[in-house]
Amino acid sequence: TYYQLAVRDPGAVAWYCAVKLEMATALTAALLTQQLQSDNVPGLGDAQGEIEAELGSRMGVDISVAGTPDLRHFGQVDDWYVTYEWSEGGIIHAHMAFWVAGAPRIDKI
Repeated sequence: TYYQLAVRDPGAVAWYCAVKLEMATALTAALLTQQLQSDNVPGLGDAQGEIEAELGSRMGVDISVAGTPDLRHFGQVDDWYVTYEWSEGGIIHAHMAFWVAGAPRIDKI
């Protein structure tokens, strides 16, 4: 059975679980980026409009920030930190923290 194989070779089980969780982490980051950069989530357009309005009022001319490198990455998962743990019952799980470009700083929320 799977249990007997796991008891006999826990290193292989740990490796397999770590690979699967790393793949799940990368997929989660990709899906989160895709969702945050979609038209269904307000954010980029509002931020772009506020930046253009503020620049226009301070400089006295209309300025477009469309395509600005910083805004091209708005809503993109920039990095992540993950820890994998085995629970007492033998269940492996992950704790994830994602850094998202353009997100407010945690100490400013």
